[in-house]
Amino acid sequence: MTSPADITDYDPREDFDRTRCDCERCVDACLNMPGGLIPQDLVRIADHLDVEDSEAWALENLQASPGAEVAHEGELCALPTIVPQSVESGACIFLKANRCTIHAIAPYGCSHLDMHMHRDESRQRSDAGLRSVAIDWATKGPYSRLWGVLWEAGKIAPPLEIRRAALQKAIENVNP
Repeated sequence: MTSPADITDYDPREDFDRTRCDCERCVDACLNMPGGLIPQDLVRIADHLDVEDSEAWALENLQASPGAEVAHEGELCALPTIVPQSVESGACIFLKANRCTIHAIAPYGCSHLDMHMHRDESRQRSDAGLRSVAIDWATKGPYSRLWGVLWEAGKIAPPLEIRRAALQKAIENVNP
């Protein structure tokens, strides 16, 4: 039986292997739709970068996204997420010269999803990441609180539809 501690400690990285690809299609994702963070990413990235003031670092590097639409009790609702900040071009703030500067500790949405995955595999992985986020929101955890700080500060990601459309256009240009 699953205990409440097991649920709140859920990390989808335990269920899926990391992907490793830096082909043009995968870099297009970095250029147009930075991958989302799950709650565990906040600690991993801050620890790796020796961040002393997590909130100040987040305000410089992350954005609140209204998030993905997910099914909940038979209804579609938005699940707010945190994403790397997009620079003016739409690219991820951590992408420099088409290379990820935090690749070793990349957010779950970057490290566990790629542009070559079968739709079913991608959906399973995405759903697992969103489950981790939903648990944090349900327990009013640090991820949801940080999302509120980002939102209140006006650090808001472009709408998901715009980011998806830009990525689709980039993909079509690579594979006309």
